[in-house]
Amino acid sequence: MKKLLIIAAAFIAISLQVSANSSNKTKDDKDDSINVFVHSNASKIVWHYHDNFDIATFTKDGYLMKAYYDAQGNMVSTTRALKNRNELPMVVLNNLDKQYPGWGMTDLFEENGLDKEMVYYAKVTDGDRSLILKITPKGRISKF
Repeated sequence: MKKLLIIAAAFIAISLQVSANSSNKTKDDKDDSINVFVHSNASKIVWHYHDNFDIATFTKDGYLMKAYYDAQGNMVSTTRALKNRNELPMVVLNNLDKQYPGWGMTDLFEENGLDKEMVYYAKVTDGDRSLILKITPKGRISKF
């Protein structure tokens, strides 16, 4: 799961072309920012810096989530780890089952970029091979 999240963070960094400078915000400023975002309904908030992003990792409503901030302190994306495949839209499940019959699925999460369509990521494996897939809510699947 960590590898998948790191890959997604790298993808976000490349696609948004953010500067390499860390935010000048203090920990208190960041905590205030994340509390506004999650409406004070988060717990276990932990901040770290990785691949040009300040990242808040937290739990909200029982889900592990991350919020990614650029060097200027603007939130650019959030991710939410899904608990099981049944949280995916039916069209996504149907397309996954058609294109990868018999493959197991792990490490599911959704990404909500502020300037792009929400997408899902899933790690699938057939026992010998593993792939990371990027999936749109309409069920379009591409290898990541």
